[in-house]
Amino acid sequence: MSVRYEDLPLITDVHILFMKPFLLKDLIKEPSKIKPEYSFLTSIDEYSHYYEKNEKSSSNSLMSVKIPYINQELYLRPLKLKETLNSYWKSFRIPIKINEVSGQKRNHLFQLLPLKITIPIDSLRVNNMDFKIKTFAYLFPFGICCLNMKIRLYKKSFKELIDLIPKFKKAVFINREKEKTFAKFSSDFCERLSQCLSSSGNIIPSDMHTSICLTTSDQLHYDPKLRWDRVSISGMAALMSSSVLANVSSMNEDEKRAILGEDVKGRRDGEILFFNHQTHTSFLYPSHAWISALRREKDDIIDSARLVERKIKCMSDNYQSFLNVIFAVNDCFEYIQFHKNEIETIKCKTIVEYFIDIFAGNSLPEKNSFYFKKRFDPISKSIGLSDKLVNIDT
Repeated sequence: MSVRYEDLPLITDVHILFMKPFLLKDLIKEPSKIKPEYSFLTSIDEYSHYYEKNEKSSSNSLMSVKIPYINQELYLRPLKLKETLNSYWKSFRIPIKINEVSGQKRNHLFQLLPLKITIPIDSLRVNNMDFKIKTFAYLFPFGICCLNMKIRLYKKSFKELIDLIPKFKKAVFINREKEKTFAKFSSDFCERLSQCLSSSGNIIPSDMHTSICLTTSDQLHYDPKLRWDRVSISGMAALMSSSVLANVSSMNEDEKRAILGEDVKGRRDGEILFFNHQTHTSFLYPSHAWISALRREKDDIIDSARLVERKIKCMSDNYQSFLNVIFAVNDCFEYIQFHKNEIETIKCKTIVEYFIDIFAGNSLPEKNSFYFKKRFDPISKSIGLSDKLVNIDT
């Protein structure tokens, strides 16, 4: 008997990320072509100085460098220090801070802290409805720019969400960048950014990755050691593949596993994370037991709901930041592998050395190494990054 949409719980809160990386060729291959006002991007020490100088500013400081965009300018802003010390980014920022106290400089760790470019596009129209979005770019100084579009929805059925996700990808922006989908806009934006930095506009795109993090009214069940819950697995597989639920539920176990991809161990019991590099999709589902424990921390129902919302948002943001980093590093290494003779030897060697140091976890306190152990290992293996870290030869 096939699974029906009515068998699945209500999706109470969902965070969706569409992320598309681009390699800016001149920034990695020919840094001498970068214009003087952006030359700090090509120096480890100058970049770290720029970051520290601007990360504490609460407003658009004159010290921050800008890029032109339509009829205005966008800032190349470091992530705020408060954010980098209290999120996924602390994996890099806290070791910097610890080493500074002991009189040591680990400026290469700043290379994994991107500059954020907030883009004034905030609406997307689907099915004659306007959806609020957040659009921004992460510019990494080693030559990768990741475009991000975030959408948050409440109280949707699985059927509604399965229908919406592919439409979000094909939808056009409402303001400023009319008649452009996210993929088209991302390409145009990075080409303009590259032209701004070096006048060339040479970019190499990568595939778009879709990340879905959601909570439900009733628990979804998955235990790889036991028999699968047919309803939960069918629902998750249909969502990750944007397929009709009845078709997915009629598949055998191996076919469903192929859709779900890599089963990544969660931080807590009941947490689910699937990562499929072939379909460029992630599915993150928080532990119901953890959410219940959070609710008990507050006596007031409204305060309890706000706490849960904030924690789920933090979880989703941290995972999405992690994805930006590993895809950026993977694309950089991919280019180095096939074009190392075209890259300055010293720059190439430096990039390889500091990535190997960082992703081996050598710079991280144990309590901050979760993403570099439990999640990094299986996902980096899936995308080929772990092999590049071991085998790349400069």
